[in-house]
Amino acid sequence: LLKTGDWFNIDFSYNQIPNRLDPADYDAFNENKTDFYCVVSNVETGKAEYIKITDLRKQMDRLRASASLPLLSNIVVVDGKKYLDGGSCDSIPLKKSISDGHSKNLVILTQHRGFVKKPSANRYACRVMYNKYPNYVKAMNNRHLMYNRQLKYTYEMERLGKAFVIQPQKPVEISRLEKNPARLMELYHRGKVDAAKNFENLMEYLK
Repeated sequence: LLKTGDWFNIDFSYNQIPNRLDPADYDAFNENKTDFYCVVSNVETGKAEYIKITDLRKQMDRLRASASLPLLSNIVVVDGKKYLDGGSCDSIPLKKSISDGHSKNLVILTQHRGFVKKPSANRYACRVMYNKYPNYVKAMNNRHLMYNRQLKYTYEMERLGKAFVIQPQKPVEISRLEKNPARLMELYHRGKVDAAKNFENLMEYLK
């Protein structure tokens, strides 16, 4: 973080892994006809933007921008625009998906049912770090309100049959910066179990 401004090793994550250690099948991605979007937060406007990825190798910077956590990552500049993690301004982009014409939507949440987001303890640090971007600071200050509204909307769409929701069955008790491989693997397997339990119902929903 001190040397580069990024908590995470960017070259390792977005170059060494997909290009050497665990090569990504770029051709298969590019040939697939499914539309793929990443959500980014424009720090100057304080609004979410949705970038269509058509060539993963050439657009890896867009994907990186969508996962660049505030305070822990440098702002990513793409085509002259300044971006950070999309969750800051649109944590659950279900409304965007429905407005794009999708009548059935799969929503995968990272928190258990009943979770209520509290105001972030980091919002004061964000105010200092991003003082040149007041619209983004405002979005970060209100993020918990936005997230809780989106949760309510998601569950209403689930009730109406417009969304199928998969989420952890019990609270997730690790941080975003968890380093213990055993705890990460335990959460990974819990996710696999939750997905498996929902699989038949999901297939029925998608018919």
